[in-house]
Amino acid sequence: MPWRQANTTINLNDNLTWVHGRHTLKFGAFYQRNRKDQIAWGNINGQFSFGAGPTSSGNSTCPANTQCGDPYASALLGDFNSFSQSTARPLGKFRYNQLEFYVQDTWKVTDRLTLDYGMRFAWIPPQYDANNQIALFDPSAYNPAQAVTVDTNGNIVPGSGDPLEGMRFVSNRTLPKGGWKDRGIMPEPRFGFAYDLLGTHRTILRGGAGMMHDRVQGNLIFNPVFNNPAIVQTAQVGEGNIANLPTMGANFGTGVLGGIVGADRNGQVPTVYSYSLGLQHEFGGGMTLDLSYVGTQSRHLVTSRDVNAVPYGFAFTAAAQDPNACGWNGTVGTDPNLTPDYTNAGLSYTGICALGRNAYTDAPLLPYKGYGQMSYMKFDGTANYNSLQASFQRRFSKGLTAGAVYTWSHAQTTANSDQDTVDPFFPRALDYRSASFDRRHVFAANYVYDLPNVTRHFGGPKWLSYVTDNFQLSGVTNFMTGTPIDTSNNWQGEPGAQTGGNMWGALPLYYVLDNNLNPIYPHFGAPLRGSRDVLRTGGLQTWDMSLFKNLPVTERCSIQLRLEAFNIFNHPNFIDKNVGFAEDGPWQWQPGTPFSIQKNSNFGTNADTPGTAPGGFRVIQLGAKVYF
Repeated sequence: MPWRQANTTINLNDNLTWVHGRHTLKFGAFYQRNRKDQIAWGNINGQFSFGAGPTSSGNSTCPANTQCGDPYASALLGDFNSFSQSTARPLGKFRYNQLEFYVQDTWKVTDRLTLDYGMRFAWIPPQYDANNQIALFDPSAYNPAQAVTVDTNGNIVPGSGDPLEGMRFVSNRTLPKGGWKDRGIMPEPRFGFAYDLLGTHRTILRGGAGMMHDRVQGNLIFNPVFNNPAIVQTAQVGEGNIANLPTMGANFGTGVLGGIVGADRNGQVPTVYSYSLGLQHEFGGGMTLDLSYVGTQSRHLVTSRDVNAVPYGFAFTAAAQDPNACGWNGTVGTDPNLTPDYTNAGLSYTGICALGRNAYTDAPLLPYKGYGQMSYMKFDGTANYNSLQASFQRRFSKGLTAGAVYTWSHAQTTANSDQDTVDPFFPRALDYRSASFDRRHVFAANYVYDLPNVTRHFGGPKWLSYVTDNFQLSGVTNFMTGTPIDTSNNWQGEPGAQTGGNMWGALPLYYVLDNNLNPIYPHFGAPLRGSRDVLRTGGLQTWDMSLFKNLPVTERCSIQLRLEAFNIFNHPNFIDKNVGFAEDGPWQWQPGTPFSIQKNSNFGTNADTPGTAPGGFRVIQLGAKVYF
């Protein structure tokens, strides 16, 4: 507290339609102005962390032979684990203007052929901060000779250089107003057609294609303001008591800056090319069939990578070794931790003796000294979606309406969402895979059926019809296959021991599986493409059904009794699966240990408790409605 945020969006738009002979012309314009004032999340008031330690057994505040230790008790005594406080809390005044306009013509060329074509133009400049607080790291502006130096423990050597070398700021005009360049007015062509193949108005071939642009999300520009190192840093104090806080020296850690954001200043606007071709046919009896191919190609999507990552294999080189580590006494010698895995790969060093590794830090090996891991945004993400879509519909007739749809599709992408981190060196080769939301098969059906009126059909007494007649059955059924499972080591081991890059990885390693789903391991240097498309979560099957009974009371009043069941067959849907691995190796804390890896004993089994996954338990409800 206090928290401040205000978001105002102003839209102005108008359209004009002119019908001229066989042409229907449309013109329009759209303008949007957005103003968002938002304060940073940083805690300028300071925040304490209290734990059980200060009041646990063995401390002077805990009586002998007593079970103690409670964070609340520690807080009452004022004994904290840590204290941190931001030096500032920036207020961002984020703004953007957007203008779009179009012209379109629908031309009925003949009674059987109609064309739709037009052009839309879009101007989508980057969002900016009216307070000019945007700060971004620019690799091309970094000069190693002017940057700070880092000792073998990862600490910045005071006075050794500019700790903000490579940073660029809107405030001094070394960055464009919005952080990256404005792409100007962009054309968006559109084309579509509909053709009556047989001239009967019952078999229609349709197709179309278009190009669209979209604005990137606001967080991509909010973070370069809120993490501006020239404005905001976070001071930290170790454990102590609140009463002594004023006399305790605050520090800024090793001086290495974290949370820094960089971006490709050339900028791009995410673009989608969409297209479809479909055939619709109307049968007799109100039945229609639709078969279509639908696809999209997405380009210039926002990706993020750690631009300050240690290059693969660098920790295995002689240049990366610490001459004062591993008992070398100033001269790099033979690595005492070599195992046959390394020697068979032609390596002379394991990386355990590399600079900084003794202090569990990558800082001395990073290309941009004075900075930690850096999220660097580029507009190079790609994605595509291809699908076959089939739909069957039967209009209500003779007491029955029904429909069914089926989609076979495949979605592939280099990143699943904005700022989804990709490999810093080989994103296309290692990260292009089936999207996390890819489902190959999806089927759904729906129906409503008026059950035959037995008494009325056989001419029985009216009173019996209240029991046997006016029933209605309806339902919805869904089937779909599962989504991909990414199998990574989740930092279980030390990625740098295999890649020779970051000790803890710029990304987790993804396992490479053979045909029997056993992991292939180890591999040294640049990682192999992980098997990120092979394993899938469980599919989904649901059956929801309802039975209605209509009881006419008078001509103007009736009662409907409703019996509704969700997941009526109580079908269990097991979504998550156990796909873990147990691995070991010559990590920093256990040098000389041989590499090993194997699947966990529960590999491939379901990880859900029945009823917790989508679909849930069977649920039955009774209800009544009165119509009058």
